[in-house]
Amino acid sequence: MHLELAGFYNNCWCDSTYLSKGAAGWILLFVVSNHTTQATTAPWVGSVFLSAFVGASSCGLFWLYCRGNRA
Repeated sequence: MHLELAGFYNNCWCDSTYLSKGAAGWILLFVVSNHTTQATTAPWVGSVFLSAFVGASSCGLFWLYCRGNRA
């Protein structure tokens, strides 16, 4: 069984930045919902736009490729 799936790494040591930053490391203890909303809105909108663009581009390319191959 993988240690990640078993929740072995969900502890203060592994969730902090102590391994990379040493004594200057930190851990996020309290999260305010306003901060998470502001931090995730832009990436969410960008990912929806990007997925719609990739889907439309793929459909357009498939249509262009297939229209000349009809019998």
